[in-house]
Amino acid sequence: MSPDEAYRELAHMLLRLERLNPDLRSAEVERLNLLAEQSGQEFFSQAAEQVERLITLYRSSAVKISGENILAEYFECLENSSRLLAQSGEISQPEPVATSFSKALVPAQTLSALDHCMVLSRAVVPHTLGKAADAFRRRNEVVETVLELAFRVLWRMDADRACQWFLDFFAKHDGQLDPDVIRDALTIALEAPGPIPRDFLAWAERWSADPNLLEYWPNVTRKSDRLLCRHGMRAWREQAPARIAPLAHLRLLVDQQRLNDDQLLAWLRNALNDLGESVLRFMALDDSLASSQQAWKTAALMVELRRIMALYPVVMLAADLILTLPDGCEKLALAFMGLAGQGRKQWDQRVEEFAARVIRRMFIADMRDGRKPLATIQRLTFGDQLAFRRACAQLDIVQEQFDSIKQRERVIAILASFYGSYRHASFLATEVSRRYRSLMRLLHEDYLRQHLPAEELDGILRGGVITELAGMASAARRYLARRRDIASSLEEMLAAKMDFEQHVRTQRLRVFRQIVPG
Repeated sequence: MSPDEAYRELAHMLLRLERLNPDLRSAEVERLNLLAEQSGQEFFSQAAEQVERLITLYRSSAVKISGENILAEYFECLENSSRLLAQSGEISQPEPVATSFSKALVPAQTLSALDHCMVLSRAVVPHTLGKAADAFRRRNEVVETVLELAFRVLWRMDADRACQWFLDFFAKHDGQLDPDVIRDALTIALEAPGPIPRDFLAWAERWSADPNLLEYWPNVTRKSDRLLCRHGMRAWREQAPARIAPLAHLRLLVDQQRLNDDQLLAWLRNALNDLGESVLRFMALDDSLASSQQAWKTAALMVELRRIMALYPVVMLAADLILTLPDGCEKLALAFMGLAGQGRKQWDQRVEEFAARVIRRMFIADMRDGRKPLATIQRLTFGDQLAFRRACAQLDIVQEQFDSIKQRERVIAILASFYGSYRHASFLATEVSRRYRSLMRLLHEDYLRQHLPAEELDGILRGGVITELAGMASAARRYLARRRDIASSLEEMLAAKMDFEQHVRTQRLRVFRQIVPG
């Protein structure tokens, strides 16, 4: 088929898309893509005009207009509540913020995480309005549009010109962009096997850094994160040597283009364990080696420091994946405290051993004072009747005493997990504080200058990773402390998580810009 004939049929199919029905048969979709390839770049301008008209039709559809009106009313309720709270002094004054998206779809003001949580908890939003706003935002995550099909046509006709067309479109409509349009553009960019222009990635950086976009249109932010991660990994692959197992595994994934979310998340879990163990070894070296072993200490410190510095950039590039998990923020924060992998298992084991010693002393005190162990067992099972009966089964039925030390140890093993869980929060807070102080001391420039050669240290400091590690450790410690504070309100706990997540995302973008300079 000649390009003229292919484009005539393609133009007819693009006209069909103006019905805004994306439910085409698979054969029709394949035909559409084939015609785009056969038409070639000769007819790109005509196809681009049709696609622009299609975007206009989509944005003026009844669903979009109704959704924008719903969100505008919803944001008005939130703005009224934030204004009243600011006037009463409960929150700080909201600040206007520039956004590349329509103000009808993204709030035009920004609040701190705590203020935002307080506004959401205090705002009086009609139930039906809240449900309608949630449904419209949810639509962005589950409903496909004809725009994805049209954008794929442009990309297959000429990828370079399609990229430039997207850049021109973003610049032309800056401040009035639509999340559905950006989502579909990012979807097409993610399908591209080759490199993406740095200017396109700059727009993805901008969307990834927008906290309001993350709150109201997370699918756009998620796809921006995926695009940045994928191209950041490819750039890292060309720059850094993979001398340790996690990095060698990642290089294999990059080479084989297996950077989907599941495989990358599985790699990230292992890398976080490795990072946590490296941090733990780094902190332990200061106490384990005597002053007479200075040469060994210097070499060991350099090895662990280089390992941490090699893992840090790629872990941060993929960190957005673990932030989406329910306990992702906590796992990431604990990894920078050395409480991941074997380090976490060893600490949990020490907590259990401590709990066993405490319970053993309680039983010995009961025996010394002539008390039966039944009351202690009941107190330490915290109302769990099944565990209480299991523990009581080890007692003599008549005397309600232990017949042997072996029976007592069995009961201690049952109760240790309960007591350890009861004291877990306070133990963890103490351990995190201790490790944070130790890590900050070891990462301080004065300490490093005492133990590392000057030329090695200067190279490390120029990279800036030490400063970023210290910043991440500080943010992790602050988040863990605020999250576990019993006196904190629900809003403060949620704000702690949001602040830590925003800090991680900011650091992640900084790492990306270092790997892929713009």
